Amino acid sequence: MIWASLSNGLAATPVWWTFRNLGPQDLLSLKYLAQFVSDIDLANLPYNLATMSAEGADASGLATAKAAFGWIWSYAKDNVGGTPLTVEGLADGSFIIRWFDTWAGAVVQTESATSAAGKLSATVPDLSQVRRDIAFKIDKR
Repeated sequence: MIWASLSNGLAATPVWWTFRNLGPQDLLSLKYLAQFVSDIDLANLPYNLATMSAEGADASGLATAKAAFGWIWSYAKDNVGGTPLTVEGLADGSFIIRWFDTWAGAVVQTESATSAAGKLSATVPDLSQVRRDIAFKIDKR
């Protein structure tokens, strides 16, 4: 739920006030989220809800003309790897995509992509472990 809350336009993390105890996995997940957002300038960049689509998955995120971040959760298969993603509204040109494993807290792949006519298309990389979800950051070169 923390990744969905970050990427759905709320830019929030749902540590509910009724949680009495956060377990070790909860704290680790929040640490990974903090690592992911540490270089995103949410306070000063004009992020808006992005138009994204992913085949067989929910995709949500925020974007400016020069940057985007988001989260994909596969409902069609157990592994999100190989899922096509389209992000609309980016400026035309070259971008870098960093794919982030939300369960391991690490960038699993960095790749180049091109946005043309306001659309950037990419495919979630194959992952070393089966994962239903993945986060990503897209930055203009």
